Amino acid sequence: MYVRCDSLYNQICPNNSTIFSEPERLPQFPGGEDELIAFLIKNIEYPSECKEQRIQERVIVKFIIDESGKIICPFICRSIHPALDKEALRIVALMPDWKPASNKNMPCMSCFTLPILFKLPNTN
Repeated sequence: MYVRCDSLYNQICPNNSTIFSEPERLPQFPGGEDELIAFLIKNIEYPSECKEQRIQERVIVKFIIDESGKIICPFICRSIHPALDKEALRIVALMPDWKPASNKNMPCMSCFTLPILFKLPNTN
């Protein structure tokens, strides 16, 4: 069974066609999950105010990957600190196009939830 993605997207992106939360084939970052992790590690710029306050946590970003693989309508699902939220959205905006999801062998729009871990190096 395929369902429309989070109803919040009806408010954020009201003119979009059906957005699947469980397509037959999930969207994929270029090169796969390992490349996604490498991309995040390479591009995270830890906000200085969060470093100073030793704020560490996972920010959760949700977005749509359209039929052409472009990321649209990103939003913060789980906020930790405004500076970390801003950085998480910046990173998502830097991402290359993904391989889109497909349903019945046709590219389709789909939701993707991405946890971005902000963790300071161990200083012991």
